[in-house]
Amino acid sequence: MKDSAIISVESPTEDDSLGLRERKKQATRAAIVKVAQDLTLEHGFNGFTVEQLCESVGISRRTFFNYFASKEDAVLGWDGGDFPEDLQARFVAGQSTEHRPGQLSSTLLQDLLTMFAENTNRLPRTPEEHRKLHKVILSEPQLLAKALDSFEKREQTLRELIAKRESCEAEDLRVQMAVVLVGAILRKSSEASFLPGTTEEIPSIMRRYTRAIKDLIENSTLED
Repeated sequence: MKDSAIISVESPTEDDSLGLRERKKQATRAAIVKVAQDLTLEHGFNGFTVEQLCESVGISRRTFFNYFASKEDAVLGWDGGDFPEDLQARFVAGQSTEHRPGQLSSTLLQDLLTMFAENTNRLPRTPEEHRKLHKVILSEPQLLAKALDSFEKREQTLRELIAKRESCEAEDLRVQMAVVLVGAILRKSSEASFLPGTTEEIPSIMRRYTRAIKDLIENSTLED
């Protein structure tokens, strides 16, 4: 295997601030993901081991598993978690005051989109990194299956969050369609961000697709 450049990850001193330690953690995580994706594109997913990945990044095997549960998760940059707890709490608490039993709050879709946008803003990915991830996923059926599975789990999490917020069932058709709609906006926004030469960030693209859907529904005649 061709040697990859080792990315040095220094340990913080005891005097480091919490902010510095958090930035160091983010840098380590980003280094693991970058090298994992580079090795996958160069050698194939099965063409390298976790030990070789750790050696290239300059970390121990123990450190690797502090960040990711598997090599697949490292390549996808997925730590197995859902939306950050603070974003979930804000979303659940965001039910509008005019909400009445049996109805969904009028701010539901906007709050869902806001949660997605804020979560995306916390991910240190450039448009080029998004395109690279897309290429990696499509290059390996195993990674594509893993990605699809993570999407399904994310949708279930969203249904449960909406049900908790709106005091309804997670299988309510309105809840299901809210998740489908927001998922479609995110998917189309991601696809647009993959296009060569794109510099617009995903949250901005999401707003454009949202305005298009709003215009379509408001100007459509639909039967009850």
